[in-house]
Amino acid sequence: MTGYKPVLAIIPARGGSKGVPRKNLYPLQGRPLIAWTIEAARAAKTIGAVVVSTDDDEIAAVAQQNGAEVIRRPPELATDEAMVIDAVFHVLDTLDEQGRAFDYYVHLEPTAPERTPELIDQCVTAMIDGNFDSVATFSILDPPPGRIWRIEDRRPSVFIPDSNPWRRRQDQEPGYYLNGAVYGVRVDALREDGGPSLMVGDAMAVITPEIGGDIDVLDDFHRLEYILERRKNTSLDDCRWKTHEKA
Repeated sequence: MTGYKPVLAIIPARGGSKGVPRKNLYPLQGRPLIAWTIEAARAAKTIGAVVVSTDDDEIAAVAQQNGAEVIRRPPELATDEAMVIDAVFHVLDTLDEQGRAFDYYVHLEPTAPERTPELIDQCVTAMIDGNFDSVATFSILDPPPGRIWRIEDRRPSVFIPDSNPWRRRQDQEPGYYLNGAVYGVRVDALREDGGPSLMVGDAMAVITPEIGGDIDVLDDFHRLEYILERRKNTSLDDCRWKTHEKA
């Protein structure tokens, strides 16, 4: 992988959080949650700069202590209603004004601390070498879509019309969900699309073991503690690769 500008990593981390107050600073195995993502980004060989976008003084201080650059987010981009894509464009525009334009950027949410530098590098390499506009990580949905139901007025019906939930699991068509571990985007393609999706243009899917997740309550941190312990014995060689072209 040669002939491109260093890839930018953006870590969005606003101060407000309803489910777990101060979530991005909550200790996970004795370290602030956001520190895990900063460390992985800084250790990735394909990443040239790591920027934390935040409106919060304490998050900014922790980010800088862990080696990340901080770009302060305007208050209007840190509300519950604000779109994260607007914070992304704010970072890109700020760096452009400084004469620091990037061809690609990687979006790393603090809520997936179990991602590894190797996974970041795999995604970036696949996107750039494959000439894709974007890349995102997916995991297999369990149960498969054909076994999902809807219930209305206590009456069950299959969620997908004409699906057969009684088929053997191995005969069901697999489904996938965005696990939020890594998004990679060619900046020009993102600007042309305008968002809010981070999967733009000719998009590629990287299918990984279960990873990532939203943190809404304290029990989610206990789950993450378990996942991080389990990850110590999990090899990225188990990752499978597939491509997805966005319609």
